[in-house]
Amino acid sequence: MLRNYYLTTPLYYVNDVPHVGHAYTTIIGDILTRYQRMLGNSVCYLTGTDEHGLKIERAASNSGLSTQEFTNQNSAAFQDVWNKMKLDFDEVVRTTDLKHIETVRSVFKIIKDNGYIYVGEYSGQYCVRDESYVAADLTICPECGGKTELIREESYFFKLSAFQKKLLAFYRDNPNFVLPKSRLNEIVSFVERGLKDISISRTSFSWGIPVPQNDQHIFYVWFDALLGYLSGVGFTSDKKSFDKNWPTNIHIMGKDILRFHGVYWPAFLMAANLEPPQQLLVHGWWTINGEKMSKSLGNFITAQQLIDAIPLDAIRYFLVREISLGSDGNFSI
Repeated sequence: MLRNYYLTTPLYYVNDVPHVGHAYTTIIGDILTRYQRMLGNSVCYLTGTDEHGLKIERAASNSGLSTQEFTNQNSAAFQDVWNKMKLDFDEVVRTTDLKHIETVRSVFKIIKDNGYIYVGEYSGQYCVRDESYVAADLTICPECGGKTELIREESYFFKLSAFQKKLLAFYRDNPNFVLPKSRLNEIVSFVERGLKDISISRTSFSWGIPVPQNDQHIFYVWFDALLGYLSGVGFTSDKKSFDKNWPTNIHIMGKDILRFHGVYWPAFLMAANLEPPQQLLVHGWWTINGEKMSKSLGNFITAQQLIDAIPLDAIRYFLVREISLGSDGNFSI
């Protein structure tokens, strides 16, 4: 039986130009899209750019551009690379799009009306590089190794703690929710240790979507960006498209953003009375001589450098053939 098939890349963060990791994720999605179309299925392949957050605001300031000019420039760089790599999409969403802003505000209202949002104060350590809250006693981010910053501000909180049992039941009932299985075990263990409510708004900077009826607050970038999977297929703008495509069949991503997609995202959707995605396909990192790629270490390979050095067919073959999906891969230079 032929069916509709909806798959996504993450919405890529536009603090810099696309690199080999972005290309890897997107090529995997392109291969799956082509396969599903060979089967005769109706496919919607979505990508996009995540354009809000403190890191973007600071990067724009350092570049001498306005935040909107900076995000326009870097979002265009992603599209340029995808065009050069002959990667086509059915939907491309930017988190500065009006339809996305409307979706974020609409979903927030639904979740708030359902009783899962309240106002409090956040005080703790924050990793700007990953746009991620970390444990209160950590001054170094356990994920990226960057220094964290202490922040204290009024915030809207999402009652993530209310979803521990629901999430564990969901994982149990959907044993293939995360592939490879070892990654599912990671998020199950994380949820079993207990969930704390999470801050979903900020007041200490301004580059983001204002919270309805309280524009001193802007939405936390991960609450904002994850909702791009809804806005991209018309949650508030095209009901026919949304009903056709939802829920997502596969979200494709790197292992560093699994917690956001495997824990926060299904909880947000449950709170909004929406069906969670069917599957997360999680791949490893590309490293350089055994080290994770990092601009600060000078071991950063852009997607454009790949295009300039290697034929397109060879790029696709090498990236997908070189490592088993889920493992890390290594360049030697």
